[in-house]
Amino acid sequence: MQTYLKIFLSITGAFGILHVLSLFIFMVNPQFFYFRAWEYFTDLVYTGQVPPVWNGTEWEDLTRNHFFYYQASRHTTVTTDGDGFRITAKQPAARYPVLMTGDSNIFGSGLSDQETLPWQLSEQLGIPVFNGSRSSLGNVLKRQELQQVRLVIECLIERNLSNSSNPANQTMTTTDGYQPITRHDKGYLEILTNIPVNRYSLPHRATALFKRFQADWKVFRKGGAEPYSIMRYTLHPEELTRDVAQVVARQATLQQMGIAYIFVPIPSKQRLYADNLDEFTREYTNRFIDQLRKRDITTIDLVTPMLAHKDEGLFFRHDTHWNEKGAALAAQVIAREVRTVQPPLE
Repeated sequence: MQTYLKIFLSITGAFGILHVLSLFIFMVNPQFFYFRAWEYFTDLVYTGQVPPVWNGTEWEDLTRNHFFYYQASRHTTVTTDGDGFRITAKQPAARYPVLMTGDSNIFGSGLSDQETLPWQLSEQLGIPVFNGSRSSLGNVLKRQELQQVRLVIECLIERNLSNSSNPANQTMTTTDGYQPITRHDKGYLEILTNIPVNRYSLPHRATALFKRFQADWKVFRKGGAEPYSIMRYTLHPEELTRDVAQVVARQATLQQMGIAYIFVPIPSKQRLYADNLDEFTREYTNRFIDQLRKRDITTIDLVTPMLAHKDEGLFFRHDTHWNEKGAALAAQVIAREVRTVQPPLE
């Protein structure tokens, strides 16, 4: 009995030492434990006093599920202001004529600051453009620097148009006060107590590593990794009706506030690169654009230019987001259209 007790205590002690060691490593270099910058910001920056800067390696989405396959990475620099909003060119500014809002493509998942769409649009228009992603449109418009905003450009990929979990789709309330993304209400040690143990614990990460090897084995048995991974989904007519109504309501609200509105549907990765899509899903974004234009909503077509340039590789190979080439092309198209349809915004 004593022998079994000693073995149990030895194993428990070893796991305890590994856990404490991994926590110490996490405190010294937390970025080592994260695949994506936005996860780091969510766990550490948005909850407390951690400096709002990421300067490290980001991995494409499928990397976390494998060890040998899908190991695509790049170095990025991600910076936010004190309230948690991603910085852009010409920032900080006393006022912003243009607010760009939307999903994680607008935040710039996997991109450095200067590669994001709002940053590049700011440079091309020569005026400050505020990146309002990761918060609701109604909340962002309450910022002091956006009290005189003249144009809102909303960009959403088709599967996020009616996604209630996407902050951009939250109701535009007018009664609540402005709420920053960063709360500044916790110290670093308090933050650590709320970090999931499996984020940094070496025993947990060893288990995750074993699962990654298992996933590699399944890929190997199927003949190797796919050169280009795609999230597949199907869209339906009732979703088109709902999405159009949502954008129409958004424009009506902004018109009452005296703010011009442009909607930009972002083509999905499957729209550009997937085969065997059903006809409605393939043409969903084009139908959506047509429906909005019939209702006199200024809408920018990214499908046509992206199809023309898709062979250049506009999305990360093993991720759902566009890469620096896709964001750069979108910035060029949007800047050209804004100059055409809008009076000078300086």
